[in-house]
Amino acid sequence: MEVEKRSSNHSLYQYTIEMNEELDTSLKNMTSDQVERMVAQENMKNLALSLKKQIRVWSHWVQICP
Repeated sequence: MEVEKRSSNHSLYQYTIEMNEELDTSLKNMTSDQVERMVAQENMKNLALSLKKQIRVWSHWVQICP
């Protein structure tokens, strides 16, 4: 079990390193406008998720409050 866990952790670690290198390479090839657009899209996605969670909370309170 311990060997499997170490192997799994190593695979995940290796995958993470490869993905970071790929992201680093793609970011270096992007213009500043493209990077800004990518960051803005990520921010909008996070905002949408946050609002979705908040709406769930509000709708819960609307249902239980007279």
